[in-house]
Amino acid sequence: MFAALQGYVEAGAAFLDETIPGWARCVPHDERLDMKYYDQCVLGHLYGYYPDGCARLSISEDQQGLLGVVLSPCHVGRLPVDDSWEVLNEMWRKAILARL
Repeated sequence: MFAALQGYVEAGAAFLDETIPGWARCVPHDERLDMKYYDQCVLGHLYGYYPDGCARLSISEDQQGLLGVVLSPCHVGRLPVDDSWEVLNEMWRKAILARL
């Protein structure tokens, strides 16, 4: 069910690899990373606040879901929303660890 979301996270991590070399060293790979919160998500850790990160990287609303930096309704499926956020957190934590 989350195969597409995993692909989006991989695309987002690859995008960050290209635009911010070494980004993974600036983002925690533990419970301090929480994609649900603007200041604790990947872009929040890099730029202080999610909307600021989107603006600095020119990530449009349409691109946000495709880069796995936000959940869209199609990602959530039948899981409770909080569980879906935790799945997204785990995917990003693994992407970060793979780059350390």
